[in-house]
Amino acid sequence: MLKLEQSKNKQIILVDEPEASLDNAFIKNELIDELKKLKLSSSVFVVTHNSTLGSLLKPDYLLVTKYDDSIITEHIEDHYKVLSGEYSSARLYDTEHNSYSSYDDFVEAMEAGIDTYKSKGEQYAILGTNK
Repeated sequence: MLKLEQSKNKQIILVDEPEASLDNAFIKNELIDELKKLKLSSSVFVVTHNSTLGSLLKPDYLLVTKYDDSIITEHIEDHYKVLSGEYSSARLYDTEHNSYSSYDDFVEAMEAGIDTYKSKGEQYAILGTNK
C-alpha cells in the first residue's frame, strides 16, 4: 500500500500481483479503492491471477495470454498468444484480429477453467446450506 501511495503522481503505474500475501477481504476493502483512485490520474496496469482482484477491479481493458499448441515452434514461449480488448465488450482479439470470447479466456486465466469455476460455485452452495 505504501508503494501505491508513493506512485500516485506517476503517469504510468505497473502493479505485479498486488494480492501477494493479502487476503481477499483486504483486497476488497482496501486495495481495490486505492487502485481505482490511482486510475483517476494515471494509467494503471495490474497483473493478477487472483479472480477476486480481477473481478472487483472491473478494468477498462483486458490482456490475456493464451497457450496455443497448434503453433509449431521449438520454444515454449512462442506458443502463447496475447489477446486484448475492452473488458465490457465480451470479445478479445489477437494480433491477427481473430476474435475470442473474453468469457472463456477470462474464466480460463482466472479460475483454471469453467469446470473449476462451477466446482467452486457448487462447493460454496454446499457450505451455504450448512449455516
